[in-house]
Amino acid sequence: MTVSLKQSRTFSFHDGTLKNEAERLVVWWYGPIFKNNRLRSVPKIHIFLRTIDHENNLGGVMRRETVLTHLGLLRIGSVWEKGVSSSRIAYEERKFSVSFSPGGWRIVTLDDLRQSGELSSVLVYGGQ
Repeated sequence: MTVSLKQSRTFSFHDGTLKNEAERLVVWWYGPIFKNNRLRSVPKIHIFLRTIDHENNLGGVMRRETVLTHLGLLRIGSVWEKGVSSSRIAYEERKFSVSFSPGGWRIVTLDDLRQSGELSSVLVYGGQ
């Protein structure tokens, strides 16, 4: 899958997060938060990244861990190369009408959508 990129403000981390990665990466998803084994330290979190080549084609998924406080810069869709981010995926903006009044909403699970046939596609990690 090919994505469009948009220039963004340039970010990097003082601690060298993602600096040693050999490939250009895009933040794809956040995983679980877990305890940092260092005493008096910030909890950690798994982040999922996809490789992205220089023609903006998405590749496979990889998991890395970082401290929870880094999520402010590791935004979903941000593109990182050698520890620096200066672009992001240009997502299409959409507006939806939502009603929170009684009878205007319901709780739905992915399984509910699958069983009803409303789920048209499923995200497969590593797929395109």
